[in-house]
Amino acid sequence: LKSDSEDSDDEVRVVKSAKDRRWEAMASTVKSMKNHIKINDWNATVTDFDNLNKSLTKAGAITMKEGVPKFYYRTLLMLEAQVGKALEDKEAKKKMSSTNAKSLNSMKQKVRKHNKEHEGPLAEVKAAGFNALRDDPLESDDEDDDDDWLDDE
Repeated sequence: LKSDSEDSDDEVRVVKSAKDRRWEAMASTVKSMKNHIKINDWNATVTDFDNLNKSLTKAGAITMKEGVPKFYYRTLLMLEAQVGKALEDKEAKKKMSSTNAKSLNSMKQKVRKHNKEHEGPLAEVKAAGFNALRDDPLESDDEDDDDDWLDDE
């Protein structure tokens, strides 16, 4: 019989910095959010948005030192564009369940509030040529970006 310690010898343990762990958690939340937006599940999108902001708050010491990751700002822009697009489609909004429609409206309010708090950095990301409806917020578009760890996956 093998013990648990013998089985774990086969696995290689990867040591990651606290920054990498926090950023990866945020990136996985963004991926989940994108999937929920695709299937028009605004209730889950609100939960993902809250989790993303909670992760950013937890990473407070890291963001003080390193700054807020650029993919966070790109995600805010993508979310604003997707909410606007969903609100423009009146037919689809009528077909939504009441819970989903309420979640979409609350998402609109939350995004508006968050984007007001981050106006400066959002303007810089827009000026850099980020297209919120087309571009992926997790893809790095410049070499000196702090999101290099995303390419290591």
